[in-house]
Amino acid sequence: MLTDDAGLVAAYVGDGARSGGGTTLRIDGDVLELDGWWPLAFRVADDVFGVRADDPPVATTVVAELVAALEARGLRRVADDPPLLHTVTYSEVVVGLVAWSLWARDPGAGDAALEARARSASALTHSSTDLPF
Repeated sequence: MLTDDAGLVAAYVGDGARSGGGTTLRIDGDVLELDGWWPLAFRVADDVFGVRADDPPVATTVVAELVAALEARGLRRVADDPPLLHTVTYSEVVVGLVAWSLWARDPGAGDAALEARARSASALTHSSTDLPF
């Protein structure tokens, strides 16, 4: 179902939506994409998000709408470019090294959520020694 971008941002941040399409946004699991290809945000946990810190490829108001929705939920930017967020997004979003900001209630909550997500990411926990040959 197509909805306006503001409604999609609210569903992604506030309701944990895992799919949906807006005018310029779409939700694909834990990723909020702009124009169908540019990862704008990554949900690390219910109250922890990575938000792209570099400029989007098109002029848009959705970044401001996303920040407002995160702040309304009591979240704030707690770190810029945390290495573990790069590791997780490289594995799960399949995006190279881009600028990210981590949004959480506090730095400790952000770090704990990142550590838990990294431990659960199969690409990060698989070892070649697990293979039977």
